[in-house]
Amino acid sequence: MSKRIVFLNVFLTLLEFLICLSVIAAFAYCGYHFSHWWINLFSFVPLALFSGHGLIIDQDIAEQEGGDKDA
Repeated sequence: MSKRIVFLNVFLTLLEFLICLSVIAAFAYCGYHFSHWWINLFSFVPLALFSGHGLIIDQDIAEQEGGDKDA
């Protein structure tokens, strides 16, 4: 893979991790602040959706570019 694609994959992974972490921290804070422990159960939603991003590889880009030319 080229360095640009590796950087893009790492950047997207870190960005998704930070978003997931901030949502979990917000639910934990709200659960602690309002004394409702069940609010923390909503933390499972971002955890379940965390792995929604796949890796971008050179072959996917080449196939996409080839598909656009045929259309």
